[in-house]
Amino acid sequence: MTENNFKRWEENNLRQFPQAPPRVKKDLDGSMGFIRMISKVIEVYLPNVFNMFVIMGGGDNEKDQHPKPPSEGGTGDFGDPKGPSGH
Repeated sequence: MTENNFKRWEENNLRQFPQAPPRVKKDLDGSMGFIRMISKVIEVYLPNVFNMFVIMGGGDNEKDQHPKPPSEGGTGDFGDPKGPSGH
C-alpha cells in the first residue's frame, strides 16, 4: 500500500515544527479576543436595537403593555390565572 504524500508532508512538518511559532499564537489570540468582544457587544445590544426600531416606527414596546391595576385607573383585568384556555 502506498503512503499518502500529504500524510508524509504533515509528519515531516510536525517533526520540524512541533508547536506553532510564537507570533502565530499571539496573532491568533488577538484575533480571537477581538471576535469574543464583538460577539459580547452584539449579544447585549442587538435585541435592544430591534425594539428601538419598533418604537421609532410607531409600534408599541411589548414591555410597556402590562395591564394597570384599578388603583392606577386600569381595568384590573390581568387575564385568566388558569391560562389562555381557561382550564
